[in-house]
Amino acid sequence: HRMAESGSIEGLQKAIAQAETVDAARALRQDADTAIAQWTGQIQTIEDQPILDSALTLADSGNLNDAITKAAQIGEGRALYGPAQAKIGEWRTTLAIAQNQRLLARARSLAGQTRLTEAINVASGVSSATPALYREARASMAQWRSQRDQIWAARNSAPARSASPARASAPRRSAPAPAPAPSPSPAPASFDGYYGPSYNN
Repeated sequence: HRMAESGSIEGLQKAIAQAETVDAARALRQDADTAIAQWTGQIQTIEDQPILDSALTLADSGNLNDAITKAAQIGEGRALYGPAQAKIGEWRTTLAIAQNQRLLARARSLAGQTRLTEAINVASGVSSATPALYREARASMAQWRSQRDQIWAARNSAPARSASPARASAPRRSAPAPAPAPSPSPAPASFDGYYGPSYNN
């Protein structure tokens, strides 16, 4: 016990080694086992507390994924495993809430643009890790499916548009009548017929 009073890893290890020498048949063995478990937990806490502190610092700065990775280094069965897992659960929930809020906001934006199928697909990514947002997403998806079905039904029942009439062809302009051929000029009268008979000297 005196060795363990120092609180150092070395002192605790020596105390454990000494307690393990107690014969199992002796009445003090149960007390020795209890002390060994306590000292072992103290050693593990001393070893793992810096890991958990580092994870908490990362979380405080907003690096939740890194914090989760860091805290996960504390193995199962260790003294701080329970506290580390509790923090990991909190951080995962925080991340899930943020992610699901982004998905739901994106889905609502798409639905507002009447892109209902896309909205449904995006909202389906909302996980059940956040029950309230999950239920909200499922309710919205049901509403959007109903709206989409109504739109499709209206389209299918609408009469087909009649084919637009062919554009009337412009009346053909009649070809201009050919200009009349010019009448031939009369042949000039012969000099013989114009001057009459000739006189002989």
